[in-house]
Amino acid sequence: MTRILRGILNVVLIVISVAPSACADEAAILAEMRKMAQRLEDLEKKVTDQDRVIREQQALLEKHGVKIDAVDEKVVTQDKAICDQRCAIDTQAAKIDGVKKRVSSVSKVLHIERVKFAELDKNMPLRNKGTPGLSIQGFEFTAGATTVFQGTHNANAPGRSKKEAQDLSATADMMVLKRFRQFPGEAFMHLESGQGAGVEPELLVLSNVNRDVDNNTNVRLTELWYEHYFLDRKLSVTAGKMDQSVYFDNCAFANDETTQFLGRMFRNSPAIGFPPDNSVGVKGLWEIAGFLELSGGAFDGDADWDNIFSHVFSIGQVNIKPKLFGKEGNYRFYIWNNESNYPRLSNEAERLLEPDNPDLLVFNKDNSWGMGLCFDQYVADHIGVFTRFGNQDRRTSVIQYSWSAGLHVEGAFWKREDDVLGMAIGQAIPGKDYRKADAARQGWNEGHIELYYNFKLNDFISFGPDLQMIWNPFGNDTAEHDTITVYGCRAQVDF
Repeated sequence: MTRILRGILNVVLIVISVAPSACADEAAILAEMRKMAQRLEDLEKKVTDQDRVIREQQALLEKHGVKIDAVDEKVVTQDKAICDQRCAIDTQAAKIDGVKKRVSSVSKVLHIERVKFAELDKNMPLRNKGTPGLSIQGFEFTAGATTVFQGTHNANAPGRSKKEAQDLSATADMMVLKRFRQFPGEAFMHLESGQGAGVEPELLVLSNVNRDVDNNTNVRLTELWYEHYFLDRKLSVTAGKMDQSVYFDNCAFANDETTQFLGRMFRNSPAIGFPPDNSVGVKGLWEIAGFLELSGGAFDGDADWDNIFSHVFSIGQVNIKPKLFGKEGNYRFYIWNNESNYPRLSNEAERLLEPDNPDLLVFNKDNSWGMGLCFDQYVADHIGVFTRFGNQDRRTSVIQYSWSAGLHVEGAFWKREDDVLGMAIGQAIPGKDYRKADAARQGWNEGHIELYYNFKLNDFISFGPDLQMIWNPFGNDTAEHDTITVYGCRAQVDF
């Protein structure tokens, strides 16, 4: 094509050159035509060079066994495969979006179920996670039995003929929970019975060694209450007969004598004036946010069901729940008051000298109050720590202060995920008024150590050893001043 155009341009130039009568514009046209001819010549040269390069590249590819047609076919195949992959990726992305929506829906359902089970665990404090239960017509039944063997070579109770003692105790519990579908509420009933006083009567101490002991073979109504929920279960109000120690001064690692610490001072602070038995009252709990709870209650202070508004035990508690170390924790602060008639310890001697003096008797009666804290915190996977501190009115209380601290280690480290190792240390500290009431009293700080291991055999049975040591028993105001060692074993069966 370029050769044809070049020939035409040459002819035109010859014609113009032989026509002397042409106007001056024809000379300009002739110059422009010459430029065009030169550009065509340059273009032809470039095309020739490109053809040469293409032939050289084809020769090189054929030398290495590559055919252009085959390469073109492979490129087409790869383009098709890439298109198919993109289509598959788009399809998978759509499926993933659908799965995410379903997971989000399931997560909401699971969150609701976790809330329900959390409430069930709270209402049934003796029930372990995973413990089998029975549900019939909306009623949920849970039962358990605990047997404790304890012995000591240092029994120090007055009137004993020997210092060695080995004793057994057993308790049985049955709990019934009813959820109401028509409105957000639950009713709870707890029946209890037991036999055997254990080793506790053999010891004279400020805080004893078996919180589970219950030497009463009659089946008794331990708890009976109704709980109603408001604000999507963020606010609850409970009324009936309750165990106050389950809801106040409670601790994730030291609040269940059937599977955790047996010693009374590690189950709850001995410097808090709970009623002497579960008593009737009302309790409220408000979860303001995920990290803050407020709770409070008012109960029959002397637990005699007589003039229940005359001697009121009232308590308020704040629970802060931060995510320290990314782990669960509870930081509880509480204050309480008990209007039961407590004797003033500083006037105990005078009252004993004149037991029939009504004026002195009235003078010796007073309220008691106190405050304290209870912290529990996971510090690593499967490791938790806790501490308690309590302070109460020294005018009416033998123990003015108490503190304790402990460690909770789960058995995942030695491939026993459901086992638990617990260690704790603490002191019960007598008050000044108690020591002043009798000049002969020493009133030293009574120290406690406890070590237990809970071996989970299966969903039904757990057992393990328990060891406790007490120094300065009863403030060192006993005939024998030896440190008391209590060894034992506990077995728990859940039905």
